[in-house]
Amino acid sequence: MKTIGLFFYLAFGSLNFLSTEITQSSELKIILKAILPPKSELIKPEVPLDSQPIQQYDFDKDGQTEIIAVYKVPDSPNLMKAIVLKKEKEKWNKVWETTGKGFDLDRAALTDVTGDGTDELLFGWMIGASAGNEMEVFQWQGGTLKKIADLAYYHKLELIKKNNQTRFAVWQRYCCDTYLVNVLRWDGKQLVPDEETFSE
Repeated sequence: MKTIGLFFYLAFGSLNFLSTEITQSSELKIILKAILPPKSELIKPEVPLDSQPIQQYDFDKDGQTEIIAVYKVPDSPNLMKAIVLKKEKEKWNKVWETTGKGFDLDRAALTDVTGDGTDELLFGWMIGASAGNEMEVFQWQGGTLKKIADLAYYHKLELIKKNNQTRFAVWQRYCCDTYLVNVLRWDGKQLVPDEETFSE
């Protein structure tokens, strides 16, 4: 009986979890649909593989998560927009938007670049096979996002967490199958080479 009970608990528990996950996703899409232009297409980042087209994060630590999404503009398949929505007085409002670069989205990540305990928002825009991707880093300031850093261009990017601060391992194509590799960290003003982490 215990085995059967465990089976039913796992089976129906999983179904309830999936149902909640689907409902949450549907609710987020409904919220976005009311704000985005008609026929907009949400964009899923290429990496990591389990990325979702809609993300949530409480930038201002008020207990209410903001909604983050990237979408393609109707009738302009190569034009992308990134958007952040914030709930204020029971209503969702757009508090930030930027135009994407390139033709697709390599990644959209939340990670603590500055080491201040709050994640920054990172976008990697796909520019082209030869040119690679361009990275932009945005920090929450004064109720919206401000760009604090960018990197043009990279062909491969890895995030390295060290001492509560994210570093970037960057591969930039030099020629053919030859790459220049560097590790960058935030020094309080900009991204600079991190020789210590690179040697490690």
